Amino acid sequence: MFSMYRFSAPVFQRSLTNLSTYLDKIEAYAAEKGLCCSQFPDK
Repeated sequence: MFSMYRFSAPVFQRSLTNLSTYLDKIEAYAAEKGLCCSQFPDK
């Protein structure tokens, strides 16, 4: 039996994994450049 969960969960999981990797790279770049999160606007 097929369900929406079975089709959508892997897509969301992959998207969140990609987002996590992207945010890790951003964090490493900011640390390398000596940037602090308080220097960035909220929006």
